[in-house]
This record gives sequence, structure tokens and C-alpha cells, in this order.
Amino acid sequence: MINKQHITNRFIKYVTIDTESDPNNPDFPSTEKQWNLAKILEKELIEIGLQDVELDNNCYIMATLPSNLDYEVPTIGFVAHIEHKSRFYRKRCKTSNYRKL
Repeated sequence: MINKQHITNRFIKYVTIDTESDPNNPDFPSTEKQWNLAKILEKELIEIGLQDVELDNNCYIMATLPSNLDYEVPTIGFVAHIEHKSRFYRKRCKTSNYRKL
């Protein structure tokens, strides 16, 4: 069974991490804070059993989901990129969960 509260808690953890970008830095990601989130995600993907987990030099995270079937099926792949463009002061971001799970 899916634990909705666990999923919600993880999501809130991710969105409350300060990932403010540096508009004066042409690199991407533009701050070490963005790399910190990528490293957390990389670790968690490994912990939940994804394979071929890789965080590359451009802060792309890639992984594959192993099959649980006893016959050949296409591989499912996941790709994420960490970059946050500042439109507001990130440190003041507060989350609220109004939906009862």
C-alpha cells in the first residue's frame, strides 16, 4: 500500500531545501546548494533500489528501474535536472499542507 504521508513528507523535505540560484554565475547549476539537493536525490534513488544511478557533471540525475517480471520488458528510465531560477527569496519559503491524506 502507498504511504501517502511518507510521500508528502519527502516532497515537503525537497521543496524546503534552499536551492536558490546565482544569477551572476553562468554555470549550471549555479550554486553548491543545488548540488546538495542533487546528492540527496542520488542517495535516495539508490536507497529505494533504482539501478544505474548517476549524477553527472551538469547535475543531471539518471537511474533505471529494474523489472520485477520474469520476462523481458523495456527498461524504465528516470532523468532529472536541478536548476532553480530565483524569483523570490527562497529562504522565506514556507510549506503548508491543507489536504487531509
